Amino acid sequence: MTAAANPPLDKPARRRFRFDNRYVAPLFITCILLAGHLSYGILESYKKTALAIVAALVTELILGRIFLASG
Repeated sequence: MTAAANPPLDKPARRRFRFDNRYVAPLFITCILLAGHLSYGILESYKKTALAIVAALVTELILGRIFLASG
């Protein structure tokens, strides 16, 4: 047997598409909101919904910096 016939197994295969598990919950909630709005019209307006999402993201970023910088 030669070394070319048996490739080394210590290197994991690279995946082209990587999906971070931190995004699962926000994507799931977004899908639920979208399905609810399309079915029942539960959202007031797209502008207010986008503003709420942006405000939540900014708050999360600020709180993350505060708590991670002090720890």
